[in-house]
Amino acid sequence: MQKRVSTQKIIKEYMSSPDITMNEVAKRFGVSRQYVFSVLSKNGIPTHDSHRKKNVKRDEALEMAVVNAIKEGKKYLREIAKDFNISVYRAEDIARRHGVKTPHYIDVIKARANARYKEIVDTLKNNPDMKYEDVAEMFGVSVSTVYLARVKCGLHGKRGSGG
Repeated sequence: MQKRVSTQKIIKEYMSSPDITMNEVAKRFGVSRQYVFSVLSKNGIPTHDSHRKKNVKRDEALEMAVVNAIKEGKKYLREIAKDFNISVYRAEDIARRHGVKTPHYIDVIKARANARYKEIVDTLKNNPDMKYEDVAEMFGVSVSTVYLARVKCGLHGKRGSGG
């Protein structure tokens, strides 16, 4: 059976310190936490229990590493989160707090493709006698992908599949 306690006393006690919890107020007055919550919510008093995160320490080095990885734009957010052993939600939160836009997966795919095309074109430039078929086999792609890489990277000039 709960004691009859003035709602004003509960409110006054709760408002006396931003660090006091509803559990502490309940213990002081010999009532349940639910009763304290009920009194506060009926009187429009916001609870600071729901907004407080106890024992949350931010690892600035980790956050900056995550931010830098996001800025590079070479990986999906899921991949970045996995690399740093954090959740995707935490990675999103870090990005939001640091004002960093997370890359869309299509942008990541395009960046990866462009990097791969550049590698293919560099190989063609450095080995002018190499056949398209050999380059394709070397990179595990089709001959048409080698040709597409050449076109996308602006390597002009006729060059048949023979070399």
